[in-house]
Amino acid sequence: MQHRKTLFGNVATVLAVLGLSLGAHADDLSGVWKGPWYLGMSSGVAVLRLDGGQGTLHMTNNENFGAEPVLLRDVSFESDVLRFLAKGDDGSAMTAVLPVRGDGAIRGAVTYGGYKLRLELSIVKSESR
Repeated sequence: MQHRKTLFGNVATVLAVLGLSLGAHADDLSGVWKGPWYLGMSSGVAVLRLDGGQGTLHMTNNENFGAEPVLLRDVSFESDVLRFLAKGDDGSAMTAVLPVRGDGAIRGAVTYGGYKLRLELSIVKSESR
């Protein structure tokens, strides 16, 4: 068992040196990502939908951001970092520079209306429509 762990660790190290990752790649980010958001004592559920260079973000329990999904602008994924811009219903800008972790999670802070808002998102395996 220890041999397998060492072998896996060595393979992961080689891939990391070559600039590859065992987690999400640019092509793999398309889909629905869901998880909690936090801003001070407020929180809710965030749903991020990505499809290539486009997407939307919906946040429950955040009346300033809006009740409907907001379109994302300037969506990009490079060097394991997801970047996008959005504008809430209140006119406040959101700037996201979010690391995509090796386990496929997106966790980090975005700037929204001058405040740091934390997102902790995981890919949704399947979603009933």
